Amino acid sequence: LDGLIILDNSNERSVKGMLKAIPNCVMVNTNTWLPSCCIRRDEYAAGLLVGSKLKKSGYKKAFYFDADHNDSTPELHHYSIAGRLNGLCESFSGDGLVVSTVKIGTDDILDWLLKNRAAVTPDSVIIAGHNLRLFCLTSALSQIDLNAGCDFGLASLDDETGLLASFSDVSRVSFPRVEIGRQAGKMMIDLLAGNKDNCQSVEIKGEWIAGNTTKNIA
Repeated sequence: LDGLIILDNSNERSVKGMLKAIPNCVMVNTNTWLPSCCIRRDEYAAGLLVGSKLKKSGYKKAFYFDADHNDSTPELHHYSIAGRLNGLCESFSGDGLVVSTVKIGTDDILDWLLKNRAAVTPDSVIIAGHNLRLFCLTSALSQIDLNAGCDFGLASLDDETGLLASFSDVSRVSFPRVEIGRQAGKMMIDLLAGNKDNCQSVEIKGEWIAGNTTKNIA
């Protein structure tokens, strides 16, 4: 095996073992960050971007449905979990703005919405910390009388092909996933050719897509 591309939620112990066995490795969206041979989404910048856009739109309170709602082992947490939330809290702040983090399981989302119905107002925004959180939220919201973009705002810090097939109009951060794959492939080719100097690590910025689930209420 000449080279290996390591993806997503690989813990650092496993990555170290793979690097020892196969030196020509490229890390894509992993917790491992080295001076070279790493490429990943800039999740902190994504949080900053969403927070600033929602603040500018006039929203006053945010309910952040965290991707990490389990008491899982810390070393298994993907870097995106902390990055997204930290960026959001930094930019959606000041002037009485509030970010409330909601850590509940999938089966509890509908109950949370029913119990907190009075708090979900036109100046509030529900933010999905992960695409799977968004799927669960939209399913629960479809069972009660709340319309995203009218009764409240709805935004996501993640998207992917399956999500877009069902929720193409959601306000969100979108990353150029094909470009990330292209750059990872080029990095591997350079690495195998002995051109490691061309393999400097890079973080890729996301783009804000203003869908129909948020609006300007300022």
